[in-house]
This record gives sequence, C-alpha cells and structure tokens, in this order.
Amino acid sequence: MKKITFICLFFLIISFQVFSDTLSTSEIIGESAIIIDYRTGEILWEKNSDKAKAPASTTKIMTAIIILENHALDEEVTVSSNFPYVPGSGIAIDHGETFTVEQLLYATLVKSANDAAHALAEFHSGSIEEFAKVMNEKALEIGAINTNFANPHGLDNPNHYTTAYDLAMIARYCYDNETFRKMVNTTGYIIPQTNKKEEERDYVVTSNKFLNGVGPSNQIVYKGQRINVKYDIVDGIKTGYTEAAGNCLITTAQMNNERYITVVLESNQNNNVYLDSRKLIDYAFENFIRHQFVSEGSFVKTIEIKGEKKLRVNLIAESSLIKTLDKDTDITKIQQEILLNQNITSPVKAGQGLGKITYYYENKPLGSVTLVSEYDVNESNLVSSLETALIKRTEDNQID
Repeated sequence: MKKITFICLFFLIISFQVFSDTLSTSEIIGESAIIIDYRTGEILWEKNSDKAKAPASTTKIMTAIIILENHALDEEVTVSSNFPYVPGSGIAIDHGETFTVEQLLYATLVKSANDAAHALAEFHSGSIEEFAKVMNEKALEIGAINTNFANPHGLDNPNHYTTAYDLAMIARYCYDNETFRKMVNTTGYIIPQTNKKEEERDYVVTSNKFLNGVGPSNQIVYKGQRINVKYDIVDGIKTGYTEAAGNCLITTAQMNNERYITVVLESNQNNNVYLDSRKLIDYAFENFIRHQFVSEGSFVKTIEIKGEKKLRVNLIAESSLIKTLDKDTDITKIQQEILLNQNITSPVKAGQGLGKITYYYENKPLGSVTLVSEYDVNESNLVSSLETALIKRTEDNQID
C-alpha cells in the first residue's frame, strides 16, 4: 500500500546560531561529529560536519523510512530464489523465505541486518541499483545534498558517502515517524517461524549499547569514572561499523522536553564512539536552552490603515519562531523591532503580509517572522470590518 508523505514546516528555522565554546574538537575522537536541536534543526556544535564520510550501517535509517512511508507493516516479502549472500551482520535469510515488512524492518534497525535491508530494497524497487536512486531522491528532498547512497545497508562502496550534517538531517526527518521511533528504541525482537525456519529467531538484539550496554565489556571512562555505556535518556537511533567507515553512531536523547540529535563518524574502537556521543549529549543539555519568541497566529500589534475611514487591523505572526540559545543568554535583554510595509491601504486580505518582526540579542539578529493581517479589512463593507477591526488588543493578546 503506497502512502504519500507531506513535509510540513511547523515553525521557522533560521540560520543564525549561538555557539558555546566549552567543548573543543580535540576532545572528540571521531573524525566528524555534530549536535543539532531536534525541534529546530539548528547546529549547536560541529567538527568537520560537512566532510564526506562512509556512513556504514547508519545508512539503514534511510532504507527504513522509505519502506515505512511506502508499505504497510503486514505486507509480505518473499525473497527471490537467487537472493545473494550479503556479508556482515544478518539473520541468515533463506532463498524463497517469506517475512513481513515489519519483521525485516526490526531486523534492519535493531539487529542491523544487512540481508534484511537488502531484501527490503529489492522488494521496494526490484534491485539495489534502483533502490539507491530512490534513496538519493529522498536525501535531496530532506536537504541532505552532500550524500550519495549506493546500497541500502552501508557496506563499503567508494560511491557511498554522506556527512555528519546530512545524517543528522535524515535522522531528524526519520524521527518524526512514530513507528521508526519505536523500532530504534527496541532492545530485542523475536522473528517467528517462517516457511523456511521452524524455530523463532530470538537473537535479534540491538546493536546500540546506549540502550542495553552494561558490564565490564560495555563501559567507558567518563569524567574520571568507569561507567556503563547504557544511558537512560537515550532512545535511539542507529549504529554502524565497517573497516573503511570505522565506528559510526547516530544518537537522540531527551530530557525535560528538550531533544538533541548527535552524529559521530569514523571513531576508533567500538566504545570510543559512545564516549564521543556521551560527551556531545551532555554538552547539549548542559549548555543550551530552547526559547520561543513568538507562536504562529499570536497577536503582535494593532495598526491603522490609511484611507477615508479609520480602520484598524491586528497583526499576527505568520509562523512560530523558536531558537536554541546558550544557557547564559539573558532572555530579558532580547529586543524586538517591528518594520511595517509602506503605504498599507484598504482593502487588506486575511493573511496578507504587512511587515515583519525581528528579535535581537546584544545587537545580533536572532531571527525574523512575517507579520500578517488577522482578518479581511474592506472600506466598502465597513460593518463586517468593524466587527473585528475596531477590537484593540494588548501585547499579551487581551482585549483592551
């Protein structure tokens, strides 16, 4: 069953970024890394985030989201009689074996099974080559413009590359999907018997140590203490490793209604990628806050319209403006400036742009939002205009 997916912007994302300088790039072992705010998409910290790198199995999040958006979970997938051997992690798929889409997705995202990702790609597009085209089209749609996928699983290929920034954007997009969120936070999954296997596959266990890594072999030395890799505030997303890519990890964590996404690429030794990611996660929660300057549709100002009759119109925010700021930011010192269009005359249509509001901190612009009319204003229909236009509101949207 095909599904059409629409991308909606619920708030304005702007390019100005507020960086803190308490984490040096030398403290991160990985060759490339980034932190973004999940809600706004802002870059909060980065190291070589636009440098092309092999993504290894982090690739599989793109495979998964394409399948989730285009197929029902209960659809059946029967692999071909000439299904190839796919090296690396897998679930030992047999020729002619039948699974559901859901089972193969869990194997792909939890176990990081290369053969499951391969089977899903062939099911969707008929071949790996055709599925790679779909992956690259989706990457461009998301905004991952420095990415080129050559396969659905991430095995080494010179034409298979991405960047930490692009992976963060893809992960942010994927995490909007409820089923994806559930799968990447799953520690174990049982694939029931199939037409080719009489026993359950009960060994589909997560490859993400942030979700279940405890004990001597799953520890890192962090802030002078040896601790388990498992981190309770982490709820996904995907691991990766190949010889060329090194250890890769996309992580998301939530605390106090704040959520961040981190990416680390080409880190040496398995647990160092978790040490890197733990540093980035804690750095984000310790150094940043999210501030909403204005919400979509909220009242900003009442103005008079030029004309024979004195009419007023309420200006409201066309979109929300949310920014991630350094925790040291003094919110009380944020200033605003309203600039109106010249020669605003009747008639005015509801939603018509009439100006903009810009917010500043220490004389630096933080972002702007277009101001639009809350309702129609027309001198030829004064009665209906008066019904709304003569209502004056205070700055907190209360009737004056």
